[in-house]
Amino acid sequence: MPTLPFPTDAHPRGAALAIKAKTRSALYDILTPIVGDEEVVNDLLAQFPARELDEPVARDFVRAEAADVRTEIAGVRAALAAAVAILR
Repeated sequence: MPTLPFPTDAHPRGAALAIKAKTRSALYDILTPIVGDEEVVNDLLAQFPARELDEPVARDFVRAEAADVRTEIAGVRAALAAAVAILR
């Protein structure tokens, strides 16, 4: 079994592990012959953020945030319409 190019115990369980391009490339090179399918390896590596700031989010979270933004926009539109009506 090949040695992984990063410490496997560096992050607590469940924390997103950001991996650098060099590490991503090394993992790809190691895993592709083992898995035998490049697309599967790419899908697996896509689950790891490229930077510490990148965090995977659930679709439900994105939908909820988008709904909040739509609600705020609707409120701004209503306030703007009221202000325009007063000016007329």
